[in-house]
Amino acid sequence: MAESTTKKGFFARIAGFFKNLKAEIKKINWPTKEQTAKQTLAVVIISILLCLFIRGIDILAQLAVNAMSTLVK
Repeated sequence: MAESTTKKGFFARIAGFFKNLKAEIKKINWPTKEQTAKQTLAVVIISILLCLFIRGIDILAQLAVNAMSTLVK
């Protein structure tokens, strides 16, 4: 197929963009309420567990530094 040699105008390109955008949005597979709730709960739980894990490592590192500093004194 031969392409048109004329260039589309600014507003025609903007209109084409929104037409394509609308077509792409129709293709989206949106999650259900239940899926969203489960995934949100999983993110919250994993975030809390990761926070506790990092805090535990921080406490251990602090204890190690304090122990080493008492040996140096």
